[in-house]
Amino acid sequence: MPIRPSHRLDLLLVPQPPEQEPDPENLLARWRERGWLEPRSSGIVEGGLARVRVDRPGRVILYANQQGGFRVTCPTCSANAVGAFSTAVTAWRAGAERVAACDACGERHPLEHYRCAPSAAFGRIAVVLHDVASAFLQEGVLAESEDLLGSLAVVRRRV
Repeated sequence: MPIRPSHRLDLLLVPQPPEQEPDPENLLARWRERGWLEPRSSGIVEGGLARVRVDRPGRVILYANQQGGFRVTCPTCSANAVGAFSTAVTAWRAGAERVAACDACGERHPLEHYRCAPSAAFGRIAVVLHDVASAFLQEGVLAESEDLLGSLAVVRRRV
């Protein structure tokens, strides 16, 4: 039986740098007061979302799309770095340093510096917007979120 792509899309707000673990309660409280955490409210994304939760795995993990292929390029030379990145992620999960050497230019970079498409991010925490109707945040939502949590990577994830 073939695996079919999911229609469900989640958006993840992942604080950066990866070791950062801010408390998102002020952000969630603000969204709750506005009624944005109600199912299908359009305050955060057009068309709404099913629910919001905070993921706290207790360590840095890779947040990424869970279906289909991906592209990874070197932050210095823009060469294809999928192989080096994948190998380095596997090694990092087994306890190695979170770095990879680009096969094209030979430079070593932290894994979080590589450019991934679809987007991916390493982090200790994520605000997960489940089953969103749009792949994009409403105007001002990212800026307000960053005011409270610091720099954020936005990851679009099919599950």
